[in-house]
Amino acid sequence: MSKIKKLVISALLLAVLIVLNRIISINSSFFVINIGFIPEIVTAIILGPAGAMLVFGLADYIGAHLWPFGEYFPGFTLTAVLNGLIYGTLLNVGLKDKFLNTKLGNTRLGKAFSKILLGKDATEKRFFVNLLVSSIIVRFIVNIFLQSFWLNILYGKAYLAVVVSRIVIQAITFIVQMIVGVLIYKVVEKEMKLIAEE
Repeated sequence: MSKIKKLVISALLLAVLIVLNRIISINSSFFVINIGFIPEIVTAIILGPAGAMLVFGLADYIGAHLWPFGEYFPGFTLTAVLNGLIYGTLLNVGLKDKFLNTKLGNTRLGKAFSKILLGKDATEKRFFVNLLVSSIIVRFIVNIFLQSFWLNILYGKAYLAVVVSRIVIQAITFIVQMIVGVLIYKVVEKEMKLIAEE
């Protein structure tokens, strides 16, 4: 994919992500319900971890300043960047060869990780497994525990109470994300195969 095409796609996905996360959403001080995961998944598939981290981080930063839900807090941007790393690593189909050329990729753990999750074959089953793993990490570890930690720092609310209040929303979003994720795969499957061939 050319640099110009990648830049244009990044800008479009950034704009869509900001609109879906900030404008078309239901907000409270402790949770947000939106469909921003759709452009997040597409961004991760097409741009990989570095591009997803950049787009997710910029979307949070720009969105927080243009359409704030409260005061800006850099921890939330850090969480968005971490989510981009997780989704980008597990959903980008062309990452296996790059990973195997690193020191971590040459270890037993690295080779097992790449065999299980970073396969170059863009199949619906592999995508579903990777989406399942990445969504569990993002929804049930990062978004529940790390976001609750940031909310605790920002508002001084009881950490455990915030965690419990976020579990239901994340569980519902997880189920919707898994169903919609498979549909997204079918839509961008052709693009995924072109990326895997590059």
